[in-house]
Amino acid sequence: MRNAIKRIAAAAASLSVALSGFAGIPQLTASAAYGQGGNGTAIMEYLDRGIYAIKSGNGMFISWRFCANDADESEFRLYRDNILIYTSKAGQATNYWDAYGSSNSVYRVDTYVNGVLKSSDTSNFTSGSNYFDIPLNNPDSSKYSPNDCCVGDVDGDGQYEIFLKWDPNDSQDNSKTGYTSKVYIDCYTLKGKQLWRIDMGKNIRAGQHYTQMCVADFDCDGKAELITKTCDGTIDGTGSAIGNAYANYVDSSGTVLTGPEYLTLFEGATGKALDTIDFPVPRGTATGNTAKSTWGDNYGNRCERYNAAIAYLDGVHPSAVYGRGYYTRLSLSAVDVRNGKLVKRWVYDTGFNTSDPAYGQGNHNVMVADFDNDGKQEVCMGASCFDDNGSLLWTTRQGHGDAMHVGDLDPNHEGIEVFLCHESGSYGISLIDGRNGNKIWHYDGDKDTGRCCADNILAGNGSAEFWGSRPAGAVYNAQGQQIATKQPSTNFLIYWDGDLERELLDNIYITKATAANNYQTIFTADGCASNNGTKSVPCLTADIFGDWREELVLRTEDNSRLRIFCTNTETSVRMTTLMHDMQYRMQNGCQQSSYNQPPHTSYYLGSEAAVPGRPNIKLNNTPPEPVNGNLVKNFLVKDSANADGWKLMSSNTTGGLIYGDRDFTYTSLASDLQNCEYIMTACNSKNTDADLAEFTADKDMEVYVMVDDREISAGMIPYWLSGYTRTSLTASSSNDVTYTAYKKEFNAGDKVVLGTNGMTGYVVNYTVFVKEKSQPNCPPPSMNIRVNYNTQYHQIQFVWDKVSGADRYGIAVYLAGKWRVQTSSITTNSYVTPKNLTPGMTYKVAIAARVNGKWDTMDAIKNYVTVTVR
Repeated sequence: MRNAIKRIAAAAASLSVALSGFAGIPQLTASAAYGQGGNGTAIMEYLDRGIYAIKSGNGMFISWRFCANDADESEFRLYRDNILIYTSKAGQATNYWDAYGSSNSVYRVDTYVNGVLKSSDTSNFTSGSNYFDIPLNNPDSSKYSPNDCCVGDVDGDGQYEIFLKWDPNDSQDNSKTGYTSKVYIDCYTLKGKQLWRIDMGKNIRAGQHYTQMCVADFDCDGKAELITKTCDGTIDGTGSAIGNAYANYVDSSGTVLTGPEYLTLFEGATGKALDTIDFPVPRGTATGNTAKSTWGDNYGNRCERYNAAIAYLDGVHPSAVYGRGYYTRLSLSAVDVRNGKLVKRWVYDTGFNTSDPAYGQGNHNVMVADFDNDGKQEVCMGASCFDDNGSLLWTTRQGHGDAMHVGDLDPNHEGIEVFLCHESGSYGISLIDGRNGNKIWHYDGDKDTGRCCADNILAGNGSAEFWGSRPAGAVYNAQGQQIATKQPSTNFLIYWDGDLERELLDNIYITKATAANNYQTIFTADGCASNNGTKSVPCLTADIFGDWREELVLRTEDNSRLRIFCTNTETSVRMTTLMHDMQYRMQNGCQQSSYNQPPHTSYYLGSEAAVPGRPNIKLNNTPPEPVNGNLVKNFLVKDSANADGWKLMSSNTTGGLIYGDRDFTYTSLASDLQNCEYIMTACNSKNTDADLAEFTADKDMEVYVMVDDREISAGMIPYWLSGYTRTSLTASSSNDVTYTAYKKEFNAGDKVVLGTNGMTGYVVNYTVFVKEKSQPNCPPPSMNIRVNYNTQYHQIQFVWDKVSGADRYGIAVYLAGKWRVQTSSITTNSYVTPKNLTPGMTYKVAIAARVNGKWDTMDAIKNYVTVTVR
C-alpha cells in the first residue's frame, strides 16, 4: 500500500509540474501521504525563523525557515526596513530576491495564520557577500587547522552554535605510531563569539578515529550538550581537570594504550564537565602477544578506532552511541542523560568471539535510521545494524568498508536502503535492504573499493543514482542498471540550487549533474580549503538557517575562520527545514564520525515526486505567541529563557510590582506615568545579550524606558536608546534603585524593539511604560509617492510617506474612464504589484489614506502618479 501511495503521489506531482512553471523551476505542493520525517513522540529542538540576507547580483537574496511547528497555511510577510516587499502565501517558497535591497537593509519576517500574527523575526545574518565568517581563536596558527564541526543550540534561543574540533598537522592514523599534539574542541556562536575551549589533554591522540563529538539536547531541556571520550588530564571549558591532571600515558612510540578511559558529559553553554563515567567498553590488553591474538595488533590500530552516533533509541529522547573497534572486535555503547548524569542504556560487544555475527562487520563511519518502522531509530555500522534495544538486527557478513549512504534511496522499494562499498571479499558496491540486510544488488570490484556515493542527483530516474570507485566508470539506477559511463565525484553531497535533486560537493567545488555523463561546476568556494586529504570533505554541511537548502561550512585557507556559504538561488519549493526531519538531524550529528559522510533525509526528494509531508515531531522550548494590549499589539518576548517573567499589563502605579521574577515594588513613580500601559520585564533578562522583546504600536504613542541610574552614571546606557530622549521623569523601588525615563515617539504601525539592558552586574533590568500621543485634527498631507521598477519581473513598487493617524491605505488605478480600487487593506507604506505586468503599459495610480475611519480620496486623486511598466 505504501508503495502504491508513493506512486500515486509521484504521478500527482508530475502532473503538477507539467501544468505549471516558474522561471524553469517546477511548482510543487505538499502531500501528506509522502514521507513523515517523524514518529509523533520525538522531542526535537525549537528553531527560530533563521533569516539570512546575502548579496546576489545587484540585489539581496533573503531566505528563512519553514519549521515543523508552523501551520501548513502559514503566511510569511517579508519586510525591508519596515516596508512590506513580499508575501509568501501557503505553499509558496520561503525565499525572495530583492532588487532594491543592500547589505545595510534590515529584513524582517512576520508569520501569520488566518490573519493572526504568530511571530516576528528580524534577520541576524546579513552579508554583502554570499557567506558569513566566524573568526576563530586558533590554538597555534603554525600547527592547527579547523576540522570537524557539529551544531547544537546551547542556550535555547532557537539559533545554532557551532562545535569545532581542531586538528594539528602531526595528527596520525591509527595504523601509524608517532607523537601528536593535543586536540581541542571549541564552541562559537554563529556571530563568532567563542564560548569556551576544551583541552582534550596529552592522553587523547589526534587523528580522525579518536575524538568523535556527540552534540544534542540529550535531556530535552532546550539546550544542547556535548558527550565525548576523555582521559586523565582533559581540561573542561571552565578550566577544571578531569581525573589526574598530571597523568601521562603516552608511550615511547607516541601511542596511548594504557590508563583509564572516560566518557564525559559537558554543558553546551559553558563547556563545564557535568558528569564523567568509565568508558563502557575498555580496551583491555592492547600490547604484546595477547593483543596480537585478540585485537589483531599490538600497537593500537584496531582497539583505538571509535565511531559515535546520536539516535532516538526510545523514540522520544536522543541517546549517544559510542563505538569501539570494527576490524575485529566490535562494540557499541548507548548512554542517556538523566538528571544531569550519564546512564548506560545498553552495550553490544562481540568480544573476541569470531563466531559472533557482528564480529568485524563495521565501517569507518556510522549512521542511524528507523529501519524497522517502529518509531525508534537503529544504528548502522555498515555491514551490521543494531536495533534500538541493542540487539543485532542484521549483518551482511561482507566485512569492513569506508563509506555508506543511508536513506530512502529507492522510493519504490519499501523502507530505508543502505548503499555500501567494500574493502575486502569481492570488493565493489552493494545496495542493501535496510529492513533485513539482504542484498538488492551487488557489483564486484577488482580491488579495495574505498569510495561510493548515492543520492538523487539526476532528474527523471525516479530514484537515487549509485556509483563507487569500483566498478570504475559506471553509474547505476535503483534497479542496478547502468545509466552512465562517466562518474561524478564521490566525496560529498549538498542541496544547493532550486530543484529537488542534490548536488555534488568535492573539495571547494559544487557540481550539478545536468544529464547522464555531464557534470558542471556551479559554485567555487574561493579562499577556502577542505579537510582530511584526498577525502576533501567540508567541516560541515547542514541546514543551519534559511530555507531547506544546506549551508556549506569550510575553513579559510589561512585557518583563521570558518566560512559559512549560503545558496543565493531562488526556489519555488516550500519545505520544512531538514533539521526537523528526525533522520537528517541525527545523521547530521553522525556526519563528523571518522570518515565523514553526508546526511540523508528519511524521505525521497526529486522533481518528479511530491514534496514530503510535514514532520510529525514535538518541539521543546517553543516561545509564546504574541499578545495584545490597549496600545501595544503583537507583543513578543524574544528572551525565551526568561519569558515567564514578562507580562503586558494595562497599568502600573506606586506600590505595584516592578518585575515578574522579583518582589520589588515602586515606592515612587512620576505622575505622568501612573496608570499607563506597562510592560513588566524579567530582571534576569539583564543577562541576555540579544533583543529582549518587540511589539507594534497600535496608535501614535510615546514609549518610556525606565533605566537604572547606575547605568547612566557608568555611561553604559543601552545602545538602542540612542534615539530616545532623557526626561525628568523618575521612579524609585523598594530595593533602593532609582530610575530615569527615556522617551521616544512612535507612529501607529511602527515596530518597537526592546534591546539589551546594557549592563548585567550590579544593576536591574529596564521597564517600559506606554501612553497614547494626542492626535492632530488636520487632513493628511501629500504622501510623496516614490516609484521603483523591477525590469526582471515587470513589477512596480510604490513607497510613500506615512500619514499620521492612518490605519489603512488603498490603491486605485484609472481604467476605462474610472478610478477603480485595486486594494484597500494595506497596513504599511509600501505596495508591490503582481509579477509579469505588460511592459510598455502606462497607468495612473492614486494612493489614499484612511484616518479616523475616513478615506481622503480627493487628496489622493490630486496627487496621482503616472507609471509605465518596464
